[in-house]
Amino acid sequence: MTLQNKVIAGVIAFAEHLLESELRSDISQLVRYSGYSHRHLQRLFRNKTGMSVGDYLRRRRLTRAAILVRLTGYPLHDIAISVGFDSQPSFNREFRKRFGCSPGIYRSRPGWDLSLLTPRAELDETGTLQYSTGKCVREWCDVRVRKFISEGHIPVTHESQHYARVLDTVFSAVREKTEEVTVVSGTKPVNTGYHIITYLVCDDGDTTLSFGGRKYLKFRFRTSREKHLRNICTLYMCVLTNKKYIPADDIHTEVFSYREGVFWCELFIPLWEEDGSSVLR
Repeated sequence: MTLQNKVIAGVIAFAEHLLESELRSDISQLVRYSGYSHRHLQRLFRNKTGMSVGDYLRRRRLTRAAILVRLTGYPLHDIAISVGFDSQPSFNREFRKRFGCSPGIYRSRPGWDLSLLTPRAELDETGTLQYSTGKCVREWCDVRVRKFISEGHIPVTHESQHYARVLDTVFSAVREKTEEVTVVSGTKPVNTGYHIITYLVCDDGDTTLSFGGRKYLKFRFRTSREKHLRNICTLYMCVLTNKKYIPADDIHTEVFSYREGVFWCELFIPLWEEDGSSVLR
């Protein structure tokens, strides 16, 4: 990576740190951090990302807001303040400009259109996720499952302690079994944030579940315990944001296998359809 790329990568990381810390960020802070002049930083940043610094900050701030609106049960006023707006009316105006509707409507809409979200800019391509994709129809009928409920985390690329233990359980099961391991995951908004609901398909499950029977967008990729959550987020934030597919609900299915020391995952993301039928039954 060139020196200029390192500087811009550092500026991006600093901007993300301010956003995640719920600290107000502006161009002057990033200019001081970079050591470049305002004009020089703007030119380099636009050349590397295709956006001005100000546009990137606005888009990332509104993307974080959209994720909070969609996933959590936080009051909209609290979300507005947490992402740096002075009032809810100013937040509502900027949100409507970007997403075409108010935060309240965005929260309640069926399906989640990811196309207007802006992923974090990445300059280092060495860790790019390799995957294959296609559309299919799948159904799982009357399978026995174990249910886990864990706290979610914002940003979604980080694991809460509770969810880390769930992932440990899942990957241990995958390593120990010779056959595939299926997991269904979804989210539920609560006043304190959101919960991740995980169903692990297993013979000793304490309840029975049916799911699927609809169109899915399928991704197949190599993964690992350490990188799995980031891999999932990459597919949602860096791939689906560039496609015209709208995920249904906030539920997806993962089918894991372990072959010759390598973990493989098939991720099935249900596509929203006009009938609005639920993924789980």
